[in-house]
Amino acid sequence: MKLNRLIVVCLMVLAAVAVPAIAQETESAVPELTAFHEVIYPIWHTAYPDKDIAMLKSLVPQVNELAAKVFAAQLPGILRPVLKEMDDFHKVLYIVFHKDLPDKKWDNIRTAAPELKAKAEAVTLAKLSTRLEPKAEMFKAAAAGLVTAASTLAALGPEAKGEAIEEAVLKLHTRYQDLEKIFD
Repeated sequence: MKLNRLIVVCLMVLAAVAVPAIAQETESAVPELTAFHEVIYPIWHTAYPDKDIAMLKSLVPQVNELAAKVFAAQLPGILRPVLKEMDDFHKVLYIVFHKDLPDKKWDNIRTAAPELKAKAEAVTLAKLSTRLEPKAEMFKAAAAGLVTAASTLAALGPEAKGEAIEEAVLKLHTRYQDLEKIFD
């Protein structure tokens, strides 16, 4: 009887310790980013629009201090990339999709295309963890679609018009989103 009580108490203590750890891993908030926003807000909404150089200079120490904390922050599990190879691919795609495409920097996109293709091919070689192994077939199919889209972009020659490049980038971005959805 005492042994059963001891086991129950141990299980309760273990559960009490585990719940906050699990909650931290599934919470998407990063307190360091929230704190950083407190200094960025007046910069972006007041100092910069008003060209208030004195205010901008006065905020530099705070920006440096808070930026260091952001760089050192540990991301909760939910925000960490599922696979390093996907993260590596996304770092290049992000610039292409969110910077180069809106600015119609076609040469930048052409330059990035071979790297996107190589990184997409690396995604197909990524090793899934045991936990993700049940999704292996869906992953292989989506990764193959990513390679096809990246290859299409990379195959566009220097004569390709902006419309063709834009279409290829949009398709590539969609294929990346398809890949991400597998792990949601």
